[in-house]
Amino acid sequence: MYSAVDDDVGWHGDTDIQVDIYGADQISYSNVENNQLMHASNTTGVIVTESAATNAGSINALTVDNDGYTHMVYDAIVPYTLELKYVSNVSGSWQSERVVGYSSSSLRDADILLDSGNVVHAAIASCSIECYVHYISNEDGVWRDQIISDEGNSGVSIAIDSMGDIHLVYSKIRSIEHAQYTGGSWKTELIDTFSWVGGQRVGLAIDNADHLHVAYQDQNQDLKYATNKNGLWEHHYLDTSGDVGSDPSITISPIGKISIVYMDETNNTIKYATSP
Repeated sequence: MYSAVDDDVGWHGDTDIQVDIYGADQISYSNVENNQLMHASNTTGVIVTESAATNAGSINALTVDNDGYTHMVYDAIVPYTLELKYVSNVSGSWQSERVVGYSSSSLRDADILLDSGNVVHAAIASCSIECYVHYISNEDGVWRDQIISDEGNSGVSIAIDSMGDIHLVYSKIRSIEHAQYTGGSWKTELIDTFSWVGGQRVGLAIDNADHLHVAYQDQNQDLKYATNKNGLWEHHYLDTSGDVGSDPSITISPIGKISIVYMDETNNTIKYATSP
């Protein structure tokens, strides 16, 4: 079963979705025909769409706080530079603000979360000649931007564990890496290496025991899964049937069931994998 959220929005653009505390779906997507960041929700029982920001590009990410308000980051269309902006409806209407700007760059991926104090934590991949992985937060009331890697491959995902530590997983040209922020500093480690260029996008989820679960595409266009639940990184091939595994997203249920959605570009389909 599926429902149309919107039509005539163009052929390219990010989407994101989260279920709020009331069980309603909150969705972000790009209307590239009109350069708008869109928000959709079925809070009223039917899908209602609205423009959350204008002069928006095609990259966005969404999260929802414990009061049901929506928070998003997106790329803004500004001449000669890239601007990352943040927008929320906490005040009752959509209010946006500039986060940071980069000259001669474009935004390739973004992810966002809120901690227990509603502090915003975001991860982005910006690219010009090289791709950079950034961690961005407004923890002290001012937007701070830290470069985690200057050898990215335009994919990044962010999550927070039960101790409040921030975790980033990101793609590099021939590897997947993990960065953890704890005690005021970042610690990075290698998750997997490739013999050639791997996929760009990557998915990250953390279970109730603070173990990491990562979905990504390797150099053979296969869907791979990695976890450190036994102390060391273990790698598993989940799908090797054609060009599969791009744009993966991963989640874990309260009982530990792992679900992954990903592209099958050989058959032009979206696939769904679950653990036993």
